[in-house]
Amino acid sequence: MCKGNVLQGTVDHGKSTYIGLPAEERDAGLALFCSAIPTSDLVIESRETSSSWDMLDWDAPTG
Repeated sequence: MCKGNVLQGTVDHGKSTYIGLPAEERDAGLALFCSAIPTSDLVIESRETSSSWDMLDWDAPTG
């Protein structure tokens, strides 16, 4: 999955995450791994998927 926890290390969230990742989630250590750029070595935690169908269960931003 694209969104997960950064347990150790740091990432640059860039400009694209402000819609998909609110400030409170960034502050809580979450990152969008599909767009965040690591700025150090990382230890991450993400949801395990067993098929591509698992990735369809997400709430897309609207508006």
